[in-house]
Amino acid sequence: MMRAFSSLLALSSVLSLVSAHGYVSEMTIGSKVYYGNNPYTMAPKNSPLRKIDAVEPVKLGQDDHNLVCGKNAQVATDVAEAAAGDEISLKWVAGDGVSGWIHDKGPVFTYMASCGDVPCNEFDASKARWFKTEQKGIEDVGTRAWYQGRVYRGEAATTRIPANLAPGNYLLRHEFIALHIATFVGGAEFYINCAQLKVTGTGTGKPTESELVSIPGLYKPDDDGIVYAIDSYPMAPFSFPGPPLAALAGGNSLTEPKPKPSKDDKPKDDKPASKPPALAPAAGGANLTGDDKPKPAAEESKPKPVRSCESKRKARREALRKRDVASAANAANDTSSKVRSTVSKAHHNAVKRRSHGGLSRF
Repeated sequence: MMRAFSSLLALSSVLSLVSAHGYVSEMTIGSKVYYGNNPYTMAPKNSPLRKIDAVEPVKLGQDDHNLVCGKNAQVATDVAEAAAGDEISLKWVAGDGVSGWIHDKGPVFTYMASCGDVPCNEFDASKARWFKTEQKGIEDVGTRAWYQGRVYRGEAATTRIPANLAPGNYLLRHEFIALHIATFVGGAEFYINCAQLKVTGTGTGKPTESELVSIPGLYKPDDDGIVYAIDSYPMAPFSFPGPPLAALAGGNSLTEPKPKPSKDDKPKDDKPASKPPALAPAAGGANLTGDDKPKPAAEESKPKPVRSCESKRKARREALRKRDVASAANAANDTSSKVRSTVSKAHHNAVKRRSHGGLSRF
């Protein structure tokens, strides 16, 4: 019986490990869906998604070669066609192929690399030179939400090929960095999948030499954004690790958008409030920084009062002092009432005894 229980426990542990992390199970470009391979299937099916052989995270400084396309990624059989400017949807799942993505804190990146004159199903990704086309970070400081959290809640990750990208053969590298234990060097977890593309169009955009990076060498273990105080309060500012976005990506960086103005922020004159200028759609996907979004006039003209930590501590100490004084006063009143009641009862009993004693003498 114990042996059977131990076997079930071991199996449960293995299944938990398998489900704990994940991979891209589907990629959608336009109306066409391409299916990825579960890392634990023996015979991979035809796909433009490179198959990894394990769902455990890549750890920086331990197996940096796996930062290229994921754990022991294999060249895929097919190449997917996409036009410059197309949106690509990527469905990340847990290792069991069924459960959803389990991490919700950390940035999301998209990189691309030219395969040159050969199709990407014949290209050695270790020789690739990558340029960054997208980065997404904190979505809302007030709720401490990250864009990665959308995938955790069941959405597909989306990215966009830069609209002016020159046609050719490209690898697309999609990456999550999970920061839930990244308060120390070596805590960050990396999850990567690569897709093999043939990009069409009439664009002429190419990355500059200074925008290209090789892997290993993309990140350092102590980079800001790789080490991050995830539990700090208020939420710590976040710096994207790695190279800057390539200019041809159109500024695709999403992080910490400003809160929307409330109805009370509308101007009180007779003229309708003018709308802030809309952000131009990013050429290669989404790029949002806090500074990229227009600020409401009310927000710009009225600085928000800021309470320092020390003032908050003083206010709390004063509130606690007042509470203690009130409690002591209440306790004193209770004690006084009890004393008065005891004295009154004692006096009453004494009078009663004297009265009874007098009657007994007659």
